[in-house]
Amino acid sequence: EILLFNRNARLIFGVEDGAVVGRNFRSVLPAPTSALVEQLCEEALTRGHAPAREMSIEGPDHFDMSIEASGSVVKEEGRPIGVVLHFRHLATSRRLAKLEEMDKLKDRFIRTVSHELRNPLSPICEAASLLLDGLAGDLAPGQREMVEIIHRNATFLTTLINDLLDLSRLSPSKARLDLDEADVGAILRGVAARFTVSAEMHSFKFGLQVPEYPVRAVIDNIRVEQVVVNLLSNAFKFTPDGGSVDIILADDPEKVRITVRDTGEGVALEDQARIFDMFEQVGRHRPGRPKGSGLGLSICREIANAHGGEMKLVSTPGQGASFPLELPRYGPPEKTVISGCQSRSRNDGED
Repeated sequence: EILLFNRNARLIFGVEDGAVVGRNFRSVLPAPTSALVEQLCEEALTRGHAPAREMSIEGPDHFDMSIEASGSVVKEEGRPIGVVLHFRHLATSRRLAKLEEMDKLKDRFIRTVSHELRNPLSPICEAASLLLDGLAGDLAPGQREMVEIIHRNATFLTTLINDLLDLSRLSPSKARLDLDEADVGAILRGVAARFTVSAEMHSFKFGLQVPEYPVRAVIDNIRVEQVVVNLLSNAFKFTPDGGSVDIILADDPEKVRITVRDTGEGVALEDQARIFDMFEQVGRHRPGRPKGSGLGLSICREIANAHGGEMKLVSTPGQGASFPLELPRYGPPEKTVISGCQSRSRNDGED
């Protein structure tokens, strides 16, 4: 009789949810499949195990399906009391292997193209900077305008390439965080100091609200700082002169919440669902402010996800926007061991 029939087994054999445990497997599975299962059980009981082999069975859609099957004996006080059968859908496994191979090819392509593009861009940016500084002589107004276009677009391409590399490194299968306990308030004070001059230039009311006591959390402080810098850059870009931009740190026992809030134009309702998508640049940036790559918020979301946290948007069109970043206080739910620091896990002690 069946003692355990998990969800994956139901999917492979097309068995509907219901009372399966306690029934004879012959009454649950079709006759040809029952015969194969019986053969596996007999072999496992005779030899002590049934080595993995590829088998073909009739799938839920009545087409042949390739699976890998194996079996092992369960013993109690040296006596066999049952058999555990393991089944693996080979088509799914092969599809996953193919996707992993394609993912590696994509990463290799991005790295190669980025390297080949960055090599000529660096001297272009440097040469344009030297020309703008007048080291090659004074430029006529028309010449200066053209060199500024060269410098601006070369800088934009460099930023775009770096963002693409960043996004590739932060994909769920490859994201690695340098986790350590850090004072989140101290990080925010450091970031705020870098934006003070810009805030004064645009007459912003620039506020920082953090608790007086240290708010400690297990995070990758470089990546969290990257998120806050990106959010502040966007807030400055979309807020008119004389507006307000605030950084707010909220603390509770299980998580920390960093919110960047502005009084800019807000985000249109039709744009809010896609604002974290790659290459999306919703709304209109203010004249004279640099244009972004359209990848910044995607990178912010991936950093939040890698921490086991969440990145949100709260906005009413015409009344500004808030971007709360919520992070678990003790790092991602999974155990992550990097740089000799093991993050605490909510799953400690669980199977």
